[in-house]
Amino acid sequence: MSILFRHVSSSLAKNMAGVLVAVVAVYLAVDFFEKIDDFMEAGLGLDRAMTFFVLKLPFVAAQVAPVGVLLAALIVYGLMARHHEITAYLCGGADPARLFRPLWVLGLAATAVLMLFSETVVPAASQKADRIWLGEVRKEAVQTGRERNLWYRGEGFIARILLFVPEENRAAGLTLYWFDRDWKLVKRLDADRAVFEGTGWRMDRALVQDLSGPNPGMEEVESLLLTLPFGAADLKRVVRQSGEMTWRELSAYADKVEAEGYDAARFRVDLAARLSFPFVCLVMAFLGGSLALRSKRGEHLAWIMVLAVALAFGYWVIHSLALSLGYAGILAPVIAAWTANALYAALTTALAAGFKG
Repeated sequence: MSILFRHVSSSLAKNMAGVLVAVVAVYLAVDFFEKIDDFMEAGLGLDRAMTFFVLKLPFVAAQVAPVGVLLAALIVYGLMARHHEITAYLCGGADPARLFRPLWVLGLAATAVLMLFSETVVPAASQKADRIWLGEVRKEAVQTGRERNLWYRGEGFIARILLFVPEENRAAGLTLYWFDRDWKLVKRLDADRAVFEGTGWRMDRALVQDLSGPNPGMEEVESLLLTLPFGAADLKRVVRQSGEMTWRELSAYADKVEAEGYDAARFRVDLAARLSFPFVCLVMAFLGGSLALRSKRGEHLAWIMVLAVALAFGYWVIHSLALSLGYAGILAPVIAAWTANALYAALTTALAAGFKG
C-alpha cells in the first residue's frame, strides 16, 4: 500500500464523515423546528421527541450518504490539485490511473456499508419512528401490526385488514368486529375484498354473523356497501412503506400482493432500487474525483462544488422519474431502478477519460 494511497484514503474517510455529520445535523435541525410543536401539542416530553429524531438518523444518513461521498471526493482531490500535489505526482512519471484507486475503495466500501445499513438498521429504526409519529403524536386510529396487517380500534369496533393496495384503494382479507358496551361481540363480518368508493367500502363476498339476539344467524352477501369509521386516506397514512421492510419482507409482501391478484409493480421496482441505490456511492465517488481532476490547479473549486451539488440533485430527479415510470408499468423494474446509475456512470466515465494527467 503506497503512501499516496493511505494519505488519500484517510483524507476521503475523514471528509466524508465530516460532510455526513454536517448534512444530517442541518436536516434534523430543520425537521426538529418543524415538528417540535406537534410533540408539544400531543403532550409528549422532550425526551420522547429526541427519541423520535434519533430514530430518524439512520434513514437520513442513508439518504445523504451519496452526497457525502461526492463532496468528500471533490474536496480531497480539489485541495490536492490546488496545493499542486497532483502536478507533483504526475511529474514523477506515475500512472494517472492510480489516482483513481482510492475512489474505488471509497465507493465500494460506502456501497457495501450502505447496502448492509439499509437492510438492517434503517427498516427497524424507521418503523419505530413512524410508530411514535403516527401513534403518539398524530394519534392515528389505524395502526400497523407486526405481520404488516392494518388494525383499527374504535369505540365498540375493531377492524383487521390483511392487505391494502394504496394505488387502487383496495383492501383484501377484512375482518370487522362490533361490540356492545360491555365489549361483548355482537356482530362479525368477513370479506374477501373491498374497494373504497368515496363514501364507503364496497365489500365482495362478505360473510355476516349476527350474534346480538338469542338466535345467532349467518348470512352470505355477494356485494355490500358499508360505511366504516375509516377511509382509504386513513389507511394510506399508516400503511407500511417499502423503506420500513427488509429485502426479505419486501419480497414476501410483493408475492402476497400478487397472490391476491393485485399489481405489485411498485414493490418490484422498490426491490430493484434497494439493490441499485447503494451503488450510486461508487458513481458519486468517481464523479467528485473526476470533476476535481479536470482542474489541475484546483481553480474555481467553489463553482465546481456548486456544479457537483446540482448534478447530485439531478440524479435524484432522474432516479425519482425513472422509478415513477416503473411504478406505472412503463419501464421494467430493473431498468427503472438502474437508469440514473447508468446515465451518471456514462457521464463519469466521459469525465475520467478526459483526464490525461
